[in-house]
Amino acid sequence: LFSRETFAGLIGRQVLFDGGRTESARQAAARGLEAQQVGYGSAREDTVYQVAQAYYRVLEARALVRVAYASLARQREFEKLTGVLFSAGKATRLDGMKAEAQAADAERTLERAREAEGLALVLLRRFIGLAMEEPLDRPTFSLRRSLRRATSAIWRCSRCRAIRT
Repeated sequence: LFSRETFAGLIGRQVLFDGGRTESARQAAARGLEAQQVGYGSAREDTVYQVAQAYYRVLEARALVRVAYASLARQREFEKLTGVLFSAGKATRLDGMKAEAQAADAERTLERAREAEGLALVLLRRFIGLAMEEPLDRPTFSLRRSLRRATSAIWRCSRCRAIRT
C-alpha cells in the first residue's frame, strides 16, 4: 500500500516592499531610452547637415571648374592673339611670355578646381554611404535623394532599431 509515495511542494515569495528599487530601475531605463532617442535625433540632424553641406560643395566645385575652363579658354585665345600681334610687330616678346604664364596659371587653376570637385564628390559619397565603385548619377543627382539615402542608413542601424520601438 505504501510502496509508492509522492511528495509535491510549492514555495512562493512575493516582495511587498523593496525600498523603491524597482521603480527607480524603471525610471532609469526610461531616462536611458529618452537619452538614446535624443542622441538618434542629433545624429540624424548632423547627417542631414553634412550631406547638405557636401552636396553644395559639389555644386560649388562644379561651378569653379566651369569658370576655370572659361578662364583657360580666354587665356589661350589671348596667347594666340599675342602671338599674332608679335608676328605683326605690334607686341613684344615679353607680352608673349606674360600670355604664356597666364595660360599656365589658368591650367593650374583648372587642375585645382578638378581636384576640389573630386574631393567634394568623395565626401558626398562618404556621407550618403555610396561606395566608390558605385556610379554617382550626375544628371539626375539630387539633394533630396542623398538625404533619404543617408537617413535610411541611420534607420537600418541595429542600435537605432531598439530606440524606434
